[in-house]
Amino acid sequence: MNSPIASVGEVNLQTGEFEYGDIYDFWGEDTTYEVYRTKTNEYRVVSTAGLEPIVPIGETGKFQEDQTGEYLFTGECIFVASGNDGLKQIQKEYGTLIQMGCYK
Repeated sequence: MNSPIASVGEVNLQTGEFEYGDIYDFWGEDTTYEVYRTKTNEYRVVSTAGLEPIVPIGETGKFQEDQTGEYLFTGECIFVASGNDGLKQIQKEYGTLIQMGCYK
């Protein structure tokens, strides 16, 4: 079964810039970010409220757009972090520009 997420597009983790403003403090410190590696070795991030991941490291997540049902990606959860410090760690490990979504 695919998990519905809302895509927020590409996020610049150096500046914080994304479609809806500044990612830093957008959802607050009480947010967990799951990093996925897709079959094409791209990295995607899915955020969730709270300090616990929905998909544990090592497990596979399958995602679809929550409004249209369009398939987005499948990937293995390889890293989990929380809050602004977590976003900065993701930038160091996985790059400055990254596609992001949030669970619905």
